Amino acid sequence: MNNKIFSRMLCLFICFSLAFSANAKVVAAISTMKGLVMVKPVGSRKYIPAYKGQMLKSGEWLKTKDGVFVAIVFPGWLKYKNSTTDRSKNKQL
Repeated sequence: MNNKIFSRMLCLFICFSLAFSANAKVVAAISTMKGLVMVKPVGSRKYIPAYKGQMLKSGEWLKTKDGVFVAIVFPGWLKYKNSTTDRSKNKQL
């Protein structure tokens, strides 16, 4: 009996988590990049290659290696440029 309740609760939790992560708000876009930029989507454990023009959602992570350049455009025309010559290589949006 307790197993059934736990299974149903777990299933509901997973469904709600996926539903809310899929509706995450777009907060930025990649305008320019040179080199391999990786993005970890909300609710995922794996990084995947990013592409120019990709929309970035709240809670996603970017990862690069040394020598990589990425320019990110935020709403309101504010631009954030990051070169990985900085000490921090991971940025959360």
